Amino acid sequence: MEILSALRIIRALANGVHPQSGESLEADSVCRHEKTVKALNRALGALAQVEQRERTRPANAGRA
Repeated sequence: MEILSALRIIRALANGVHPQSGESLEADSVCRHEKTVKALNRALGALAQVEQRERTRPANAGRA
């Protein structure tokens, strides 16, 4: 899975939205619990950093 796709899915879940349908998640969904939302937002931040690093990395980085 591409990082941008993962970011879209995690962002939707953190916002209480079903990633495929765009519908609001049920109020009792695990993705609506406070600690889950915090964890999803933390994951978003980390994944966004990885995406930024990959985007700015030179094309030949890591090649001998």
